[in-house]
Amino acid sequence: MIDIDVALSSLSLSDKCRLVAGRTTWETRAFPDASIPAIKMSDGPTGIRGEGHGGGGTPGVAVPAGITLGATWDPALLREIGSLLGLEARRKSAHVLLGPNVNLHRTPVGGRTFECYSEDPELTAALATEYVRGVQSHDVAVTVKHFVCNDTEIERMTVNVQVDDRTLRELYLRPFEATVRDAGAWGIMSAYNKLNGEFCAHHRGLLTDILRTEWGFDGFVVSDWFGVHEATPAANAGLNIEMPAPVRVYGDKLVACVERGEVTEAQVDSLVRDILVLAQRVRADERSAHDPEESVDDPAERALTRRAAVSGTILLRNESLDGTPVLPFDAATLTSVAVIGPNATIDRSMGGGSASLVPFGHRTLVDAITDRVGPGTSTDAAVTFEAGVRIDRLTPVALRRQLVQPNGEPGLHIEYINGRDWTGDAVVKQTAPSSMVRFFGSTPEGVDPRGFATRITGSFVPDSDGPHVIGVVSTGPFIMDIDGATIINDVQMELPRSQEFFGYGSVEATATVECTAGVPIELNLRWATSEMNGFAALRVGFRSPEPGDLMERAAAAAAAADVAVVMVGTNDEWETEGFDRTTMDLPGRQNELVRRVVAANPRTAVIVNAGSPVTMDWADAADASPRQTLRRSASCPSSPPGETRTPRRRRPRRTPPHDDSSTAG
Repeated sequence: MIDIDVALSSLSLSDKCRLVAGRTTWETRAFPDASIPAIKMSDGPTGIRGEGHGGGGTPGVAVPAGITLGATWDPALLREIGSLLGLEARRKSAHVLLGPNVNLHRTPVGGRTFECYSEDPELTAALATEYVRGVQSHDVAVTVKHFVCNDTEIERMTVNVQVDDRTLRELYLRPFEATVRDAGAWGIMSAYNKLNGEFCAHHRGLLTDILRTEWGFDGFVVSDWFGVHEATPAANAGLNIEMPAPVRVYGDKLVACVERGEVTEAQVDSLVRDILVLAQRVRADERSAHDPEESVDDPAERALTRRAAVSGTILLRNESLDGTPVLPFDAATLTSVAVIGPNATIDRSMGGGSASLVPFGHRTLVDAITDRVGPGTSTDAAVTFEAGVRIDRLTPVALRRQLVQPNGEPGLHIEYINGRDWTGDAVVKQTAPSSMVRFFGSTPEGVDPRGFATRITGSFVPDSDGPHVIGVVSTGPFIMDIDGATIINDVQMELPRSQEFFGYGSVEATATVECTAGVPIELNLRWATSEMNGFAALRVGFRSPEPGDLMERAAAAAAAADVAVVMVGTNDEWETEGFDRTTMDLPGRQNELVRRVVAANPRTAVIVNAGSPVTMDWADAADASPRQTLRRSASCPSSPPGETRTPRRRRPRRTPPHDDSSTAG
């Protein structure tokens, strides 16, 4: 057990000012001579990612996203989910879960709407309170986030939310208050935005007057990653930990603030004491942050996540023209089933950004229906699939089945070189399961997180003939070769930055390559980090030629089948941390696809697989419209009286193309 008074007295002012800042992207600094261990944090709230890097990370349990859990209206279920995640955090050697996200659904196009529970502050409060109790029952701390009014991704680092006191307290503060007063939350994460002109990480009225004095909070406050800007106001406000490393605000700058008399050493002691209380609560001296991460795929835990997903699924309408129910389909009568839609052959259980992780194996809708009624089952029905439309916003990332390493194994081969010169000697070799690699501040053992380069080799196996568009989005310099010829080169990082990868990514650079189905094309990428900023990534996509009759084939398949199941929705390119959507409409021609399929076969079930509300002008035409959400759709009222939001500057609105389809916080 940590002796807090002894530990605190063992630290110099410099030590204390370093303790209140992260040592790495995910850990605080340890001081062994003072018996102070490192504390490890991990992204949530839809699972525990751990220190994922490169081609993946330690697989873990993915629970339904917040909007689905909100749709359950079941606090007891949320306590079970929280308990599961507390256990998962221990498996990932994490002491702190960065969640739950209790911001409100204030806009239906919010980029992170899928992470949050509801537009209703009381429902959110009831659910989050039980979630917190479940997590902390395993001696794992939560950080209820984002405190407060971080309900949109537009100019999220600078937006000034102006809101009167009654609106603030009755809507936005209510879930935080409940988790503190009723569940005893051990941690809070401050928001990026300003509240009435003051950055939330510097806001003494929030972090001390309301949180500690009014509500009796006795835990710690951590900044959102890169969300604190000045040492004096942050320290005096009560911000305990600046994350991530390298230190930008606290450390030596905080020492200087104390020496100038802007911050008292007693205030620094108070910040440090809260961290030591945290270390004691999570038993960080007994559970090392450096223990190996573990994956446990437990059937009982799968059953729990399935029960939660089912509980959060909404059946909007279930009647035919004559008023009789359409669902459930009678499997014994089926001879053929048409499965249609772009999301039916790939799992879309998570949005993009810091809430994502590497989940355990899963089945697609096509796989599940085939396993239930397809060939070889007692039903023995024919199951056909047609995409109908495409919805990818960027060129689609290639998955393991279309990638081959030089040794013939699936995936791509990555060689890591310390420093940013990709011609150097490899220090680590690794396999990537897809053509996207991401580093949330962590790197493989032996790779310098402050700067490294990679050589990525292998082949892409096209599944169709014709011209394929190859696209690259990168946070750093790169060269892309296909079959020995350079097709894209951005060594000088001349490509403009975009909204991709939290704003660090380039615009997508593309080239067209003629391909033959089944004939591999050789890939050779050289890529390096720029400034890590806690995040670095490379994304390579491949878009095959689009058949001109995709929708016609889907309608024909529906007409020829006993029943049709259409899955429409979004993906993690449309719903993600970093930017909001620009429209509630489904991307691509999905609305038209539904109408065409329903016209071809009235016995059609439509599944909406989306993380936030979408327009469904076809809902009255479809006999059965289940809403299978990550996630749940909800009516989101406009801003209440007394609230305005003032961005520092206004970006021009971008309209998504109609022919095409994560860091902490």
